[in-house]
Amino acid sequence: MTDLYADLGIPRTASPEDVKKAHRRKAKETHPDKPGGSREKFAKVQRAYLVLSDTAKRQKYDTTGDEEVSQPDNREAQAREIVAHMLQNAIQASDQTVFREDIFTGFRERAMKPAIQKIRNDQASYRRQIERNEKFLAKVKRKKKGGIDLVKNLIDGMNAELHRNIARADEAISFHERALEIIAEYEFEFEKQQQVQFYATAVNSQTGSWFKL
Repeated sequence: MTDLYADLGIPRTASPEDVKKAHRRKAKETHPDKPGGSREKFAKVQRAYLVLSDTAKRQKYDTTGDEEVSQPDNREAQAREIVAHMLQNAIQASDQTVFREDIFTGFRERAMKPAIQKIRNDQASYRRQIERNEKFLAKVKRKKKGGIDLVKNLIDGMNAELHRNIARADEAISFHERALEIIAEYEFEFEKQQQVQFYATAVNSQTGSWFKL
């Protein structure tokens, strides 16, 4: 069984704040773009955070060892679903449309890459919101000592959800990148003399995008 606490480098008694800080540190260390990082290491960190940052999932994991998150092979399944939607739209249109371009090239350049960029933009927005939340909280002073700091708890909760959104976005990017790898293995014979344009909708479980071929 995977030790999610070890994946984040924290003890089982770690507080929610410790989990959040550990996730930030480990995500930077294991990111595929960093020396020593890799997709596999980064995925383990994201999987650990998705469980340990959620109170109910963490309690279930501590009790049963059940991670209740997407397993590694889910990346392949999600990528295939993305490609399947693209193929379904293309096949449905094939009776009435003469394609003037390789549909795989069009799908890659006008659907997949923009979709990935949109997800990255969303991630950047989540990170900026976390920074705003933390700056705001730093200026909040509670008059009464002791008891529950409701404002801090609420803002911490907002940030925890934003961190989960960032982790989910990392998964979505991984699914799309695998879909790109799949379609890169194929090409489509098209009618070069035709000037007919084909419009279709590529929809998957993570994002919806229009693409034009």
